[in-house]
Amino acid sequence: MKSKRIYKKMWEGVATPLEIVTSNIPGIAHGLGKVLGLTHRYWFNFHDGKIAAGYYEVGEMAREEKAGLNFFSDKQKVTHYLRDVREVIQEAQRYVKKVEARNLNKISIIDLKKLMQEAFSLGDKLFAYYLACQPQTIRGIEDKIIADLTKLVGASKVSKVFITLTRPIQISSVRKEELSWLKILKKFRQSGNDLKVVSEMINRHQKSFCLMAAADGAVPLTKQDYLDQLIADTRPQPMIDKEIIQIENESAKLNREKGKIITRYQLPGTLISLCETLAQISHWRLEMRVRGWVPHYVYIARLLDALGRRLNIPSSDLGLLTVDELWDAVASGEVDPQLLTRRREAFLALIENGKIKYFDGIKARGKFSELVSEEKKNTNTVHGRVAQPGRLTGQVLVYRWGDKVSDCLSRMTDNTVLVAGQTRPQLMPLIKKAVAIVTDEGGITSHAAIVSRELGKPCVIGTGNATQILKDGMMVEVDAMPSTGTGAGADKGIVRIIK
Repeated sequence: MKSKRIYKKMWEGVATPLEIVTSNIPGIAHGLGKVLGLTHRYWFNFHDGKIAAGYYEVGEMAREEKAGLNFFSDKQKVTHYLRDVREVIQEAQRYVKKVEARNLNKISIIDLKKLMQEAFSLGDKLFAYYLACQPQTIRGIEDKIIADLTKLVGASKVSKVFITLTRPIQISSVRKEELSWLKILKKFRQSGNDLKVVSEMINRHQKSFCLMAAADGAVPLTKQDYLDQLIADTRPQPMIDKEIIQIENESAKLNREKGKIITRYQLPGTLISLCETLAQISHWRLEMRVRGWVPHYVYIARLLDALGRRLNIPSSDLGLLTVDELWDAVASGEVDPQLLTRRREAFLALIENGKIKYFDGIKARGKFSELVSEEKKNTNTVHGRVAQPGRLTGQVLVYRWGDKVSDCLSRMTDNTVLVAGQTRPQLMPLIKKAVAIVTDEGGITSHAAIVSRELGKPCVIGTGNATQILKDGMMVEVDAMPSTGTGAGADKGIVRIIK
């Protein structure tokens, strides 16, 4: 029997070996309630051994949109939220140093368990603050800003004004990594491509940024990885110099642009404050991922490896357990092999009317089919929100979770339009080469929105179905230009199939 409730996919990624054990649904739901004062009633995560995804019930999303508008319109609550986000990132960084200082091969199982309990508690907080600014919780404040701006600047200008005013002034960690890399590349070129001259610079770069791409089961980059990248990066000196100047001047340039808009249209302080709130949420949402979430994941993997060696159970098996099941395995020294077989096939964690239920194997797939109806459409257009204005024609490359970035990169041309469920920092090589970006998921605070604005690449987000409609090799027009007329604004991004 099909569910009477309608669920919408809000995120998707590679089903990593730690997907189940790190998705502590009870802890995350409790944490989110503490942040937003909102209890999740209908929500589920599904893991089929290859892809993991999160689905939200549409009525629940409407409730979250209303709660988000109330929460993020309150300046005091926003101030406390951003303070807490910075603190939880710092806590994650302290935790990484704490684990690095321990010899995981020599500490007791009891101490390993304590470190893991601390990691799971930290993960619950990170995910709670991250989920508090999901697209559905931010949508209300986005719409309010767009409606207020439209009255003041006009429908034809609102998209560009909105995107400028809600862009963070701060340079993201992603751009800091790029600036560091460009300076290494410049020194390398000036030395006549002498690796010894830049060796120490690469050491510092690797120490600062090696974890950035280590999401979805990837391993941190080594010094040799960076040396290989250095040889492969063929950007000429003038381009390197231009990009360095661009990044170094970005914040000042954006600040001037914001000032001109505020002065020209005499924007009220309350509206300016709302725009700045959205800008700060965008910045810190990305920082939560690259400075908190990703390092946290890497070190849970190391702890689980150490625990697996002590129990003589593969860490990939331990990762298939819920947190409570993991502690049972620690106590008993064994795991039910039939449970593992079912979990490898599929796993579904469902919050239904506030109660948590788990399904695995055939039952998980059956429950998924009951909850979700795959909708197929024959259409030549895809619609979404404009994250960065622009209009161009290009050839589609669809990135699907599990694809090798290097393989996709080798298939890209000078006019490739990158289409993905959503983007993450490990996709930056593809994003940099693409002429435009189109995603299924995401709002104005998403990774795709942030980096497209930093790079000035046309971007349409939140289409819901781009990866289903668009196919590799298709020629498309990405129309992310501000439109005019009733209802025009940031909601008017279109991707048209040409052939």
